[in-house]
Amino acid sequence: MCDTGDGWNPTYSVAYATAQPVLKVKDTKGAVLTLPRADVLLFGGDEVYPAPSREEYQRRLVAPFTKAFGDQRPSEHPQVFAIPGNHDWYDGLNAFSRLFCSGVGGRRFAGWYSRQQRSYFALQLPGNWWLLGCDGQLQGDLDTGQIEYFRTIARHRMKSGDKVLLCLSVPVWTYAHKYRDMGREFDETDLLYLRDEVLGREGVEVKVYLTGDLHY
Repeated sequence: MCDTGDGWNPTYSVAYATAQPVLKVKDTKGAVLTLPRADVLLFGGDEVYPAPSREEYQRRLVAPFTKAFGDQRPSEHPQVFAIPGNHDWYDGLNAFSRLFCSGVGGRRFAGWYSRQQRSYFALQLPGNWWLLGCDGQLQGDLDTGQIEYFRTIARHRMKSGDKVLLCLSVPVWTYAHKYRDMGREFDETDLLYLRDEVLGREGVEVKVYLTGDLHY
C-alpha cells in the first residue's frame, strides 16, 4: 500500500480489505477465489499527510487500521514493514522511526507487528525471491550507509540467480524521463548503481519495481 495518509475513508476502505482473515473475490472468468490475509503488510511511502507527527500518524494511519482489524485475535499476528516517502521525512523521520523502527511503546501496529530497525530493509521470500525496501529520503537518493547495507546482503545472503522486488517511494525512472523531455536533469544514478553494481555483480536481478507517490 502506498500514499495511505490522505483521509479516513479511503485509508479505512483499503485497510479493511487488508485486515480480513479471508477475502472472497472473483477472477476474470467469474470463478470465486478465497484469499487468506497476507503474512506481511508493506507500506510504500507517505503514510501521513501533509506533515508527520506522532498525533497525525495516530489519527491518519494507526486509528483506521486498528478499527479495520477490529477485535480479531489471530494465533500468529501478521507483520508490517514500511519505507518513508517525502512527507514522512518532513520532521526528520522522527515520528516514522518511533512507529515502525523502535521498540519504544511496543512493536504493535493495530493487529500487525513491526520488525524493522531502519527505514529500509531486506526480506527473503520463498522461491529465491527477495523484497528490498529503499528509503529515497527527500530527493529520491539512497545514502551511502543504505547502499552498503544492501551490498552486505547481496554478498553474504543472496546467491547468483536470486530475483528482487525493489520497492521505492518515488518512481525515479519516470521523473528522470520527464525531466529529460524538459531539458532538465533528475539524478537516478544511485538506483542504477544499486541495480547494476551492488546486485548485478552478484548475479542478482531486479525483476519488479514497486512504487508510490503518484496516488493511483
